[in-house]
Amino acid sequence: MMKDDPRSEGSNLNDLILEFLEMPDIHSLLAKGRERIGAGLAFRYYNTAKTVASSGSRDFLSNAKTFPLSEMLRLYESHPVVDGTSPCGCLFLDGQSRGKGDPALEALVIGLRFLFRREMSEERNRRLFIARFFEDLLLNRISSELEIRKRGELLGIPIDEEAMVFVIWGLSEENQDFVMTRMKAFFQRVYFLAMKGMLVNILYLRNVRFDVLRDNIAQIVDSVLQERPKTGDTGPACLHFGAGDAKPNLLLLPESYEEARSALIFSMIHRRDVAVFWREIGAFGVICSLAGSEEAASFCSSRLGAVMEHDRRHNTNLLETLSAIESCNWNLALAAERLFFHYNTLKYRYGKLQQLLKGDLRDSAFRFDVAFALRVHSVRSLLEKLG
Repeated sequence: MMKDDPRSEGSNLNDLILEFLEMPDIHSLLAKGRERIGAGLAFRYYNTAKTVASSGSRDFLSNAKTFPLSEMLRLYESHPVVDGTSPCGCLFLDGQSRGKGDPALEALVIGLRFLFRREMSEERNRRLFIARFFEDLLLNRISSELEIRKRGELLGIPIDEEAMVFVIWGLSEENQDFVMTRMKAFFQRVYFLAMKGMLVNILYLRNVRFDVLRDNIAQIVDSVLQERPKTGDTGPACLHFGAGDAKPNLLLLPESYEEARSALIFSMIHRRDVAVFWREIGAFGVICSLAGSEEAASFCSSRLGAVMEHDRRHNTNLLETLSAIESCNWNLALAAERLFFHYNTLKYRYGKLQQLLKGDLRDSAFRFDVAFALRVHSVRSLLEKLG
């Protein structure tokens, strides 16, 4: 044997570990390990199925990057890499079996564990910085275009590419990874952040037609709804989805975010379990754009204030009754059925509402004002809930 062969008597495990820990990344580590061990090497990450390999064999390189894990385990010598109780990945050798007592192999596994831990820490920090960047961007906390471009460049985020915002409300943490995986299958570049109870998805589109985009998102939503019962999701009974319009660059992304929130609110008010797109919500989008203003608050108070005050003082729910009547196109019989009230009970409540509203609910103009105020009130309530 050669003097520097780790199997010789002069081999020192600590020296090998130190040598391997000096490597800057896993690819360099495998190249050094291949030199020491004399066999092709591949490392398969468990969390992403990404594979890094170093070998002179094209077959081994191809197999390592394309074969499923079960097939690699069958064909090649394998060594699991575990950090404490957390599985990191699996090391594969293309060549003669080394056995668990080989110092170079043992040092290589230790090096992989260390570099994997460092990579995961760096990735978590990078994701945190990216999430902070997008949160600041969407909430208009970045003061200038120059700062947006500078921060984006530092994080490797393209600024001048078409993108949109797609939000999901009510998704538990168990299902967020599933959504991210599905998103990545349809879009080349996707960023995620949890914000104000929503999973916010930044999707890069590359000139995808709207009909194709709509179909892609519909497939994602369907798969999420099908997956949810399998994971025992304990979140809210309904999920809600809202999509903003595509924007030519990230500088306009806050507009897409506001549109996505408006589409989400439409879904929550109308109890939809499909993706709602901003461009398809019609006049409701105008209501959303106005609802946060002082004028909208004043209008709601002038039309509905007396009813809300009565509910507060007497612990009643006349506003809910009014909303049900309006949603039933002012059909009292249908509203009574929906609310599980006797018809005469609903007639009494309708008369009380007439008194409090101080208007004629038979008049179409007054009905329009009330209907508009009810929608603005619902939007304002949800805007407060969503922050």
